[in-house]
Amino acid sequence: RGPEMLRAALDGLPEAPVRFASVLDLGCGTGLMGVAIRDRAERIAGVDLSPAMLAKARAKGLYARLVAGDLLDFLNGEPPASADLVLAADVFIYLPDLVPVLAGVARVLAPGGLTAFTIQSHAGAEPVRLGADARYAHSDAHLAASAEAAGLAVRLLAPAAIRRERGEGVPGRI
Repeated sequence: RGPEMLRAALDGLPEAPVRFASVLDLGCGTGLMGVAIRDRAERIAGVDLSPAMLAKARAKGLYARLVAGDLLDFLNGEPPASADLVLAADVFIYLPDLVPVLAGVARVLAPGGLTAFTIQSHAGAEPVRLGADARYAHSDAHLAASAEAAGLAVRLLAPAAIRRERGEGVPGRI
C-alpha cells in the first residue's frame, strides 16, 4: 500500500503542486509508484537493483528513464536541483543510516521540491532497530534528526501500517 499512501499524503499537502515536472522513484521495483503518481507527473525516472523488476516497470510505459543500480549512486549521478519530487515506497526499510540517502535527495531536489517516503518505525529508545523480518525500523527522533542532518524539513509525519505481515499491520510512518 506504500504507493497509494504516499499519493494520498501528497494529495493532502496544500503546498504540493498539482503536477510535478520531474519525479524520481527510488527503488521503483515493478513501477507501482509510477502507476500511483502518473497523473501528477510530467516525467518519471526510476532506479532499482533488480533488472527483472525494471523490466516489469518498463512494460507499464510510465517511466521516461529506468536505471539498474544502487539508489545512492543514482542520486549522485543526477544533476543538482533537478527533481521536483523524490519518492521511495518501502525502500528505506533496507537502510540503517538514512542520512546519506536523504542528503542525496536534498541535493537533487529543486527549490520547493518535496520528498515522500514510507518507513518502518518503532517506539523504542534506540535510533534504529533491525527486526526479525530483516528490515530496519527507525524511531521518530532518529528520522527527524536524519532529515535535519540532510537539510530537509519534515512537513508531515503520519503513522501508518505500511504493510501486513502474518495478518498484522507493520507500524510505520509516511
